[in-house]
Amino acid sequence: MNSTDLENLVRRLSGQIKSRVREDTHPKYGLQLIYALWQAKLCGYKKITALEFGVASGRGLTALKNYVSQFAHHFGIEIIIKGFDTGRGLPTLKDYRDHPEIWVQGDYASRFQDNVLILGDVKDTLPEFISNWDDSKLGFVSLDLDLYHSIKDALQIFKMRPDNYLPAVMVHLDDANTQLTMNPWCGAELAVNEFNQENTLRKFEQKHRCWGIDNFYALHVLDHGIRNGTIIPEMPINCFPL
Repeated sequence: MNSTDLENLVRRLSGQIKSRVREDTHPKYGLQLIYALWQAKLCGYKKITALEFGVASGRGLTALKNYVSQFAHHFGIEIIIKGFDTGRGLPTLKDYRDHPEIWVQGDYASRFQDNVLILGDVKDTLPEFISNWDDSKLGFVSLDLDLYHSIKDALQIFKMRPDNYLPAVMVHLDDANTQLTMNPWCGAELAVNEFNQENTLRKFEQKHRCWGIDNFYALHVLDHGIRNGTIIPEMPINCFPL
């Protein structure tokens, strides 16, 4: 598959999602997954990982699994899916940064069960998950943990070795500027802003509305071999809005 054939495939698949956006569950997941697969194919990677932090009812994780079954075989790429959730709803809110005017401890408790679900507080479950990382490349992450402190814990996923990632990881930042009292000094936005301040070569960037996806961020892995020119991808990474 050459770059033109790949671009045409991405156009066709993304067009399918956009044409049924009112019927699809979590279409933003589908579109960002396509961009992750496109980038992975250009790099020459054979396996990527997609994660959802904050599973709750399971609708998002189920949608993600459905999109994987629809798209992965077109690209010849294996996709590993995992979901992280407490299984008990939101944990204790610590201060104003957790938006106590919006959220309540125990919100979004769910009995959803799935073999890809990792239950427990993310600060406890994520370190072991990271320690067992294989040759997959992290390609898509949904951060839907609501609370600042929980999101801060989940952002440890972006501190692995650079070769564990796509050069740019697709990130859905669910609770960013979607309610009146949300702001850059609390919640999800504060967590990613602090991450940018603390890390020189890993940077979150909110993608422009021209991409047609709300709450769409990229985590730029600037110390990745492809980003610094020490590794040459199979094809130039010329992904653009479709």
